[in-house]
Amino acid sequence: MSVKFKLAPRASKKNVARLLDALADEGLKADQMFPGQTRPALKRMYVIRSPKADVKKVKKVLDSVQATVEYVEASVTRKTMVS
Repeated sequence: MSVKFKLAPRASKKNVARLLDALADEGLKADQMFPGQTRPALKRMYVIRSPKADVKKVKKVLDSVQATVEYVEASVTRKTMVS
């Protein structure tokens, strides 16, 4: 499962580092969805790809470090349809 989240524009670099460390302490590695992106809105988007990741667990960690987050959501499971 994967979980996506987007940090609010006011999230400082220090807060982002603290958040990523807190997630790592729980065995969750967050990666930028668009590494190397220069657009601020896209730089603030992260994804956690792990079987241990679920929205409730990630939200709990985000809340524990008082992260300023716009949203947290589970990725959609899609089926491939062949005709």
